[in-house]
Amino acid sequence: GGALTNSGTVELAGGSLLGSVNSKGKNAEIVGSGSFIWSSGGIGLSYGLPGDGLTNRLNTFTITGTADKYINSDTTFTNAGTVTHRDTGYILFGTQARLNNLAGAVYDLQGDGSLARQCCWATGARVDNAGTFRKSGGTAISYVDGVSFHNTGTVEVASGTLAFYGGVTQHVGNTLTGGNWVVSGNAGLNMGNANIMTSSASVTLSGQNSIFSQIDTLINNAAGGSFTIQNGRNFTTA
Repeated sequence: GGALTNSGTVELAGGSLLGSVNSKGKNAEIVGSGSFIWSSGGIGLSYGLPGDGLTNRLNTFTITGTADKYINSDTTFTNAGTVTHRDTGYILFGTQARLNNLAGAVYDLQGDGSLARQCCWATGARVDNAGTFRKSGGTAISYVDGVSFHNTGTVEVASGTLAFYGGVTQHVGNTLTGGNWVVSGNAGLNMGNANIMTSSASVTLSGQNSIFSQIDTLINNAAGGSFTIQNGRNFTTA
């Protein structure tokens, strides 16, 4: 429930790092000017207690390597700084595990890493994004698979493809109800089997090769919605 002030380097390279809630309801935090490297292992116990969690306030929190990492059951990893997710490793979510990306925070996929649930038994896994969730590197697909995604902030795809295969809570029926979604350059955004006909979200397609196939069926830019095509992007209405 306290704060680890880090002015050097801390590496989580195996086992589990448990951040628990203290008697005042305060989660463990990582603060300071140093760097944190997560190369293997997990946050939280394999069977945690509801409320267990860890809050990152560093701007130099790096997820690296090809090994799987874990946000274990009933554990919330909160990002209030900047997380850089490099390489191709997976973050695997247990039951009711959460990644909470706060307003002003950045989660940046700089490689082809992915986020997925640990197995079919891991229900209720979720990403809550109120900040910026970005794929800025890698040329292949980064998946959010089996993990629901709730976006009240901004999703940016500037490289490769970002694919949501666990459901987007702002996609209801044939409507995209909210969030800011930006696809640029030669990148792609994929929401699975969604066919979006009405949008109250903010959608930007920038660059002639930017891809968001599910928006191709759009016929109604509803109240509160914003639809922008720019930098050579063409759009043919349904």
